[in-house]
Amino acid sequence: MSLGVYFSSYHPSLTALSPSVLDNVKQVILSYRDGVESVCVIVPTLDTLTEIVGTVPSEVQEAVTLRYFVDLSSVGTDKLRLYVDSPDPAVSIIGFYFDSNNALVEKKIYKKVHEDIKAICIDRYNALGDLISADEPEYQSDRTSWLGNTEWADLAEASPYEVRYLFKGAKPQSYIYIQ
Repeated sequence: MSLGVYFSSYHPSLTALSPSVLDNVKQVILSYRDGVESVCVIVPTLDTLTEIVGTVPSEVQEAVTLRYFVDLSSVGTDKLRLYVDSPDPAVSIIGFYFDSNNALVEKKIYKKVHEDIKAICIDRYNALGDLISADEPEYQSDRTSWLGNTEWADLAEASPYEVRYLFKGAKPQSYIYIQ
């Protein structure tokens, strides 16, 4: 059973995905941001991403990447959250926020911290490339850092998949990364 199918009944945003998309989900990230829980899926192809979001912005279409990430709760909103791998070895991923017209609103660079393999630092830029904030820390942790529904953590840990916990250093945000 694929990871997508395994978790498909877990959240309405996953239940809404087609069987072909669920079969292609390679990783799931359960997110808790400022009191709101959401699900991000990671898929291997642009075709699968297109099936989820419709028209994919050019910044993501043109990316050199092995994976495409989409926060499912952001699809169809004025803050579509998409992520891709970075070709820069010093950067883990690049995040993009787009408005309802697929115009870039914000770009996030997730930089690796070579002194601490369990941490990354995030730089945020507006659509013009102006720095909004720098070096926002995010850390790998354990279950105690998860701020969301304990059922999500229970289900993740009961699954046959690898589970990691992450949290933002300066914001009430945490994540369960399942692969």
